[in-house]
Amino acid sequence: MIGFNPFVIFSIYCMDAFSSLEGQESESLLDRRYLTQTDDKKRCYIIRPVNNCRKQIGAVLIHGHGTNFENTIVLRELATRLWISGVPICIVDFDEIVKTYNDLDFYSLAERGEFAKCAMDQFCSDSKLSSENVWVFGHSIGGLTAIQIGKYVICINTPVPNSSSFGQFLSETEKIMFDNPNPEFSKKLLGDYHVCVTEGMRVVNFCHRADFAINKGVWIAQGLEVVEFGESSGITTLDEADSAINASKMSRFKWLLKNYYRYHNVVSSKDREELFGMIFQRMSPHNGLHINY
Repeated sequence: MIGFNPFVIFSIYCMDAFSSLEGQESESLLDRRYLTQTDDKKRCYIIRPVNNCRKQIGAVLIHGHGTNFENTIVLRELATRLWISGVPICIVDFDEIVKTYNDLDFYSLAERGEFAKCAMDQFCSDSKLSSENVWVFGHSIGGLTAIQIGKYVICINTPVPNSSSFGQFLSETEKIMFDNPNPEFSKKLLGDYHVCVTEGMRVVNFCHRADFAINKGVWIAQGLEVVEFGESSGITTLDEADSAINASKMSRFKWLLKNYYRYHNVVSSKDREELFGMIFQRMSPHNGLHINY
């Protein structure tokens, strides 16, 4: 598995699913308004609904590591549904395709947080919204960035909720993903990231039951809400995954493709429908928001 980055692999794995998205709006979603570009990668798109928005609420969406927004199917479809429902959205896109595990050309969590905060400020100013009326969505470790900038935070398959638990998570998952941990990779990704959920924030992590990399115990120990969706695969912890991979006759890549990536990225349309239903129910009481799903 050395030389492969799992985040790139699951992006490639998900690409064919885009053709099944309902409605053509999603295909041109990123082209409607390009707001700013700070360098060759980081971008922020603010997209207003076609009709005048009467809902004083907005949504910021942040993808995970080693990919981009276009290849994050669960956020892309979520953004489309919110936009069609009249919610202005802000897409934070790091366009971060890391080619190999030893490739350190990516943004640290600290750098991600700084840019996402700028995007949030610009979004609120442009859309005339208070930051307290903006829901921030983060997939995978994009949820850790969402926690840095939002009051109402919805994480999707985010492994841990804070910086203190992230270091341990990295050391454990690198063994699973690569069988050859790279300390420099972990150091670069974590950077100067120091954050935890503070009082007054509303954070919930929607976790696929088959995503064994999520440390639900850490979330619960911090008094945070974990909501499960999808069906379990029978493997629920990193230790169980490690044993299964060692016993498997398949290559590490094939095993992860079958038993992890499709759940972590919510490739199944059935799972996405279940997830979106729970998310929109959670959002509906906020400022009179009603979304049909």
